Amino acid sequence: MIPRLALMAAVLVSVLLLDTVVLPGVTIAGWRPDLVALSVVAFALADGPGAGARYGFAAGLASDLLAGDEALVGLSALVLLLVGHGAGAVRAYLAGTGVFGEMAVGALGTAVAVIAYGLLALLLGAGPLSVATVVEGGSVSGALNGVLAPLVIRPVRALSRRVSASLSGA
Repeated sequence: MIPRLALMAAVLVSVLLLDTVVLPGVTIAGWRPDLVALSVVAFALADGPGAGARYGFAAGLASDLLAGDEALVGLSALVLLLVGHGAGAVRAYLAGTGVFGEMAVGALGTAVAVIAYGLLALLLGAGPLSVATVVEGGSVSGALNGVLAPLVIRPVRALSRRVSASLSGA
């Protein structure tokens, strides 16, 4: 159990660092990829809906706390919890789809996360954006994450299998 938590914590710290340090300079149409959401999808596809939901909650809460005054604390946690559970629930239907299935789930999961976060922020009065801007952001971020999905999902899946194999062999 502890090696799995250590793996999840290491991946979370890595994607948070990349999201806050490296990726702010990488934008397309004013939007950037969301590696935190993509890591949630990766763990959900590797370990199922329960693990995806738990990791999504922790990743969203860490992301909200790191954002400071910019975000409502807990909103990302709620959204990524639901995205993690949803992505884990569809993993049974992805058998045989390979890279294209991973890209589709990564793109859709990110688009849903960005749009849901934006709409909830609008409903709560925490965002100055319009609905059209939120949908644009979801589609652009989803497309970017769709392209990056194999670069995140495959290593996370391999690491998760390695940790599971070491735990079952111990």
